[in-house]
Amino acid sequence: GRISGQVLDDGGQALPGVSVEAKNRGTGLSLNQVTDTRGLYRIVNVPVGAYDLKAQLSGFQAQSRQNVTVTLGGAVSIDFKMGLASVAEAVTVTAEIPTVETTQTSSQATVDNNAIKSLPISGRNFTDFVYLTPNAVKSDSRGYVSIAGARGINSSITLDGVDFNNAFFGGATGQAEGRSARQVSQESVQEFQVIQNGASVEFGRSGGGFINVVTKSGTNDFHGSGFFYTRPQSLVANFANGAEPRDQKTNQYGASVGGRFIPDRLFFFASGEIQRQSTTQSVDSRLTAAGDPELAAKYPRFISEPLYSYTQDDEILFGRFDFQVNDHHRVTLRDNYLNYNGISATRVGSQFSSTYNGIEKDKSNAVVLQWKGSFGINHQNDLNLQYVKEDQPRADASPDLTEIQYVGSTRLGGVAFLPIEAEQDRKTISDSLTFLTGAHAAKLGFEYNTTNMNQIFKGNWRGIFVFNGTDAERRTKLLAGNWDSYRQFLGLSGRTADEAGRFDK
Repeated sequence: GRISGQVLDDGGQALPGVSVEAKNRGTGLSLNQVTDTRGLYRIVNVPVGAYDLKAQLSGFQAQSRQNVTVTLGGAVSIDFKMGLASVAEAVTVTAEIPTVETTQTSSQATVDNNAIKSLPISGRNFTDFVYLTPNAVKSDSRGYVSIAGARGINSSITLDGVDFNNAFFGGATGQAEGRSARQVSQESVQEFQVIQNGASVEFGRSGGGFINVVTKSGTNDFHGSGFFYTRPQSLVANFANGAEPRDQKTNQYGASVGGRFIPDRLFFFASGEIQRQSTTQSVDSRLTAAGDPELAAKYPRFISEPLYSYTQDDEILFGRFDFQVNDHHRVTLRDNYLNYNGISATRVGSQFSSTYNGIEKDKSNAVVLQWKGSFGINHQNDLNLQYVKEDQPRADASPDLTEIQYVGSTRLGGVAFLPIEAEQDRKTISDSLTFLTGAHAAKLGFEYNTTNMNQIFKGNWRGIFVFNGTDAERRTKLLAGNWDSYRQFLGLSGRTADEAGRFDK
């Protein structure tokens, strides 16, 4: 965020040369600026948090404004009026005076830490809070966040100002095309900003909206949290029509701790979160032995269990260190680690046989090193280095069964496109330099962002048998073995299916 304003004397004339200090109440960080000939000051690159402001000029009463909150991406305007001082005295404003943003042109909304801590949420996925902001919905495709009518794949997520998107599949790093439950622990999120349109040009590379997230850091005060959430089946209500919900078991637990190693200089924050979730899924009776004994006798290996369980288990670890070398230079090192495991989580629904499934995994690790420096009062520099490693192996639950497209939208056998191997690593270097000159602020920067992807995707490599007609006709054809069409992925020019389905760039 940033803080700006104007300093005037009692007669309404601009006061140049006034020293304005913003001091963070949690970390002791002191940011300073001096008013120009028009009495204007601007403090940029202000970390989110609460600040005490003080304006001082020899011969004038010092003015203070306490507990000014700076939100992510916010532009707070604070003006001062200073009178002549016949004796040493200062004026402190303690009443809560609303701060007004007068320089923002984007359409945006901010969800602060009070909302994240206090509002109820199912699943502890912080991105669900995005849907509290205007024009934000969950996309039907892959469950990505759609902002202002754009496709979910076009939304962009940054974490502490660094790109946090999966460059190959879209969505957030670790989202696994909507299969993974969470990517970042809610315990580690300080606040976030949702920009619908009019975003600064520095965001770039997106045709949709932006979700700008900042993580928690330590302060001079030690603080922590611990939690355990459980959702017993006995407390889950029936549906409106009286039907009972699916059996499920969900436990989530974790903790966080933050504080200082050196007061006003070196801080730490760490969090860990674990989810264990299992849900029972019923299967269309036409795919089971009880529902179709003749089908079970003809194809016993393809018949489905009437019920099966699928899991969404994960562990998320987060660590961050902040070193305030001095009031002009700050260094941050953070790491976000996710390990997701979903058994029978590839195809979930009553129309799928229990054999028609896979084992989903996603392991991602995102390490970021940042340096923020100021040179004088008119030059600011931001350097970001990032390395992301993400693996998404997708194993097959029934590797020796082909796929059968049966009555309606039901499926028998195994998933034709599994297994899949996908490994991705990403390197990012970005730097921006901000110049404050007169009434203008200019930013110049560059970004080098490269992603290497190694994936084997073979499509229908084990083949798909397709039966056409009415449901009764399809059943008759399946029992007789009379399929209408068959599709299979083959490697050409002497290639194997793995060789033909490999992407390595």
